[in-house]
Amino acid sequence: MPKLAAGIVPVLGILAFVVWRFVLPGVTGGSVGGGGGDAKRELKKDGISFEAANPDDLIGAMQKRAKKWSKDAEFYAVSINGLKNDGTIDFSSDSSVMTVEFFSPKLVGSGSKSDRDKGMRKYVVNKYKVDEQVWGVKQRYTDVLGTPIPKCKGKQIGKLLKDKGLKGEDTALVSLDPGFAFATEGLSFNINVNNPKLHVYVDIDSCKVLKEL
Repeated sequence: MPKLAAGIVPVLGILAFVVWRFVLPGVTGGSVGGGGGDAKRELKKDGISFEAANPDDLIGAMQKRAKKWSKDAEFYAVSINGLKNDGTIDFSSDSSVMTVEFFSPKLVGSGSKSDRDKGMRKYVVNKYKVDEQVWGVKQRYTDVLGTPIPKCKGKQIGKLLKDKGLKGEDTALVSLDPGFAFATEGLSFNINVNNPKLHVYVDIDSCKVLKEL
């Protein structure tokens, strides 16, 4: 059975989850609780600004939700569409979306397909809602280590992008996915900007630019 070591650096040759969306019977789109709670209200509960959300605080808030789902929940990946040069996200924008992924080592390592079918949780935050989604893995993964929570914070990434020309009205797409660790032979943020045209990989701890394309 495959072993996944998402939290080990270097991670060249890492096995990525073969993830697939699992839709619970009667639940539209795989969402839990009827499609997710109102984003502005949910973020306020967590003490997070709707129009200037701190992505690091959001990871922490979603981690608390994941731990309620499964006590052994581990962080896996994050994607942000709409990071500004001050390191925040404005969810009043239609295009801003942040997805934070977690998994249960017990469930993804289970010999039961029904357990593996619900082995992951994705929390999707946008203008309208905070949506909890059920995902699964097609095969069994054992000895899985979580992805380390990045020490390189959103404000540091924002400053780096500002120094490279990102203006206040423009935003970046930022993602951390262990499945793409081969790009830098280790865990890194994959950052794309349309204006100015920019594609960089940044170390998740030191914020050092590892590769610029």
